[in-house]
Formats: sequence, C-alpha cells, structure tokens
Amino acid sequence: MSFNELRLTLPQQQLDFKQESVDVYKDVLLNQLMTAESFAAQIEKVITNMHNLNRMELNGDTRYSMVIPMIQKYIVMMDSIRGRGPKSSSAMIRPKFLSELNKEMGFCCKLLMRDCVPHSLEEKSQFVFWTLVALTEQIKDHYEKYQTEPAGLWGEVNRLYEFAFHHRLNLFEPAPQYRSIDHCYKEICVLSAANPYRLTARESKVIYSWVRSWANKAILSHQESPEMNQRYFYLDLETNYGPLESRNLKTVANDSSVLALNPLPLIEKAKQHLSKLKKGAVPEQLGFKAGTDAIDSFIALKKVVQTLTHTASRKDERISDHHQVTLAVGLHSIHGLMKRTAKAAKTILQGSTVNVSRSGSCINVEERIKESQIQVGDVLAQKDQGQNKQRLAIVRWLKATKDNLLIGIEFIAGRAQPVALKIKDTLAEALLVSVANTDTLITDVGLYRNGEPISMRLIHGNLPVQAVSGPLVGRFGGTDQFRITRSIN
Repeated sequence: MSFNELRLTLPQQQLDFKQESVDVYKDVLLNQLMTAESFAAQIEKVITNMHNLNRMELNGDTRYSMVIPMIQKYIVMMDSIRGRGPKSSSAMIRPKFLSELNKEMGFCCKLLMRDCVPHSLEEKSQFVFWTLVALTEQIKDHYEKYQTEPAGLWGEVNRLYEFAFHHRLNLFEPAPQYRSIDHCYKEICVLSAANPYRLTARESKVIYSWVRSWANKAILSHQESPEMNQRYFYLDLETNYGPLESRNLKTVANDSSVLALNPLPLIEKAKQHLSKLKKGAVPEQLGFKAGTDAIDSFIALKKVVQTLTHTASRKDERISDHHQVTLAVGLHSIHGLMKRTAKAAKTILQGSTVNVSRSGSCINVEERIKESQIQVGDVLAQKDQGQNKQRLAIVRWLKATKDNLLIGIEFIAGRAQPVALKIKDTLAEALLVSVANTDTLITDVGLYRNGEPISMRLIHGNLPVQAVSGPLVGRFGGTDQFRITRSIN
C-alpha cells in the first residue's frame, strides 16, 4: 500500500518558496517556541506559520528540519489537554484555535509522510502516529461541538491504520510515556462507539482522559467467523465509517477489510471502576484526569457502559410527528418564563418535532445555534403550538449539521414551579418538581449536599417552606436534580 493509495486530503501549495522566508519561519518556529507552554501561549502565531508552510513546496530535508520540533510540541500539548495530568495553560486554548491547529497539524503530518524519507521503519511509524493523532483530534473537535463527523475524515483514519497494519508499523512500541498507533486508533474507535453526542461538555472531558488510560483493554482484530457478534463493533477499513454496530455492517464479519472491536474487557474495567467510585475511590487513581469530580466520573462512566452494552436504547415506541414547538433552554430561562419575566426571551428556540414518544421527543431546529445556547444535559421547557402547558425535559443528545440541529429530549415527570432557595448563606433560583407525594429540586451544580437544610419560597406562597435535601437523582450538565423532604411544622 503506497502513500498515494491513502488518498489523503492535502492543501494546495501555491505560495512562493523563498529561502529568506524559510529562515524567518525557522526563527519563529524553532527559536521562539521552544517549550510546550510557550507553544500553547502563542497558538495563533503557530497556526499562521504552519498554515503558510503547509502551502509551500519544500524539499523533504527542509520540511523535516522545520516541522519535527513543532509536531513534538503539539503531541506534548495535546497529551496535557486530553490525558490524566493536571491542567496547564494548554487547557485554556480557545476551541476555535484548537480546531485550526488540529487541521494544520494534520496537513503538516501528511506532507511529512509524502515529502520526507524516514531514516528507519521506526521513524516511519512515528510519522504515521503523528498523522493519526492530528486526524483523530479533528474528529474529537466535531464531537465536542456535537457536529456530525465528516465521513471523509473517518476514511482517512481507516486507510492510515490499514497502511500501518500493512507495513507492520503498528508493531513498534513507543516510549512508555507515549501511545502506540494501535492505542491511538482504539481510542477514537471506543470514543465513537460510546456515542459522544450523548455526553455533556463536562462528561466528554472526563471520558476522554479515562478512555486514553484504558483504550488498550479493547481488543481489535480480524474475526475468523463470518457471523456477527452483537456485543462487538465493526470497522470496515475500506469505507468512510467509524465503528458500526453489527446490524449496520454491510459485509460479512470476516471480510479481509473488516476489524472487530471487542469492548468487553474495557466494559469489565469500567464496571470495576464504577464499583470503586461508589466506595469512595479517588478518580485520578482510576485513570481520570487530576481533579475530576467523583460524581461526574461515575455518571459519565455509567453512560459509556450503557452505550457500549446497548442498554441505553429508547424504551418507548417512537411515532413520526411534525408540529411546531417552543423551547425555553436553561434553568434560569425556565424560571424566568414561569415567573413571566423578560430574562427568558434570550434563550427561546423555535423548532418542530420529528418524532415523539411517551417519554420524550426529537426536535429539529432550522436555524444557526451558538454552542452556548444549548448543550447536552440542559434542562428545558417544551411548549407545543396552540397549548399553554409546558413540559419539563432534559436534553439527552444533540447532533448538528451546517443547516440544522437535532435535539433529543427526555421528559421529566411531574408538575414544575419556580422557587427561590436559601442553602446555608447561598440564595439561588430553582425548580420544584412534584409527583404525587415526592418532591425534587433542580438547581445549579455546586449547591447539592445530601442532608442539607433548605429554605424555599414558592412563587405563590407567603411563608418559606423548610426542607432537607435527600439522594441525588441525576446530574445533567450544569444542573443537579435531588429529592427533598419537607419539614412538618
């Protein structure tokens, strides 16, 4: 398998090559950016210079000498962002710049593979690994924005891994602090199979570090039997798709281009860690990023297990349905809407249902939505056209394209009303949800403590209601829902 057979997307190289310009680039890239921290601090300058270099026709030796140090700094920086280590200045890079950097580093590494003759097979494997890192980071960029991953990008990743496998480059063991080609490929496959469109922004960061720590537990291999295993995921390296459930594979399971991804050992490790988290284990000791909250770790890991074991599927039948709805997004927006204050107007979305069920609905919003306007885990209120009743719900998944946004929501049972809270010395807005004789509160994350005295003032009540917080029902992105027991006066 040759480089040309990889069919990698490359930039058009139309900028003039001048030796004096190259000397300037060398000074900026090699002398001014010598540490990973300074690399992150001057990310805009790095992107600009890499963009220009990628569009110049350079000989292999010149490209090699200029880009290798930058790629190495990039790998170190991405490890600090995605891995288990403590936060650094690298973590403060704006997503827009990180996406641009990943794209330009992808071009840079592809050109390195095309133009530079490696000094050994081990160095050739390193070129492939660097390219794989940059491409998989681009896929993660789309996941973090809830955007559909480009099929062509998955095709490049699959062919690159096939190239490494064909040339036995994946057999080289890197230094202990680095990942291997196999590990990198397994990592993006596991993340994709875990359905990142169901993860909140906080959960994504939690799971990225855990999967990086344990992705090698998953088994990736050719299968002898032509029969599908429903507990496995499958990758057809000749297609533009990521891991598929067995029912979606269009060929036999033992086709020469097909790899089976067995997640069972990884699932077993996840279940062990869920048990340990219940018993008070420190998340960092289990492969999570330093400083990760134990509740966040438990909830995110539980979601992943449910998805990988196919136990997160919808329970109620979906019915095709199309009617207009209005969505008030966010705890404080709903609170203001219920109290009929003006602050709710900024977070109102208009959409139409695609399908509905007893427990939720799928809604299509045909307008450009800023990422900050709605996230997985947000609480929202859905109001159907022509009705006054509002139904409280949680955003369970999002998937965006250039033209529209699909929102999957799950209804919260009960009657909701806005309340004002006092917990210790903190005043806050909340939603009181009542079902029969059971009360729960939905508050911002950070207020919940089990057994905490609470003073509530209802919108139509004159006297405060005293209560005590009980077990946590769920954590939904930026909000917590927990049971309360009202005090008997």
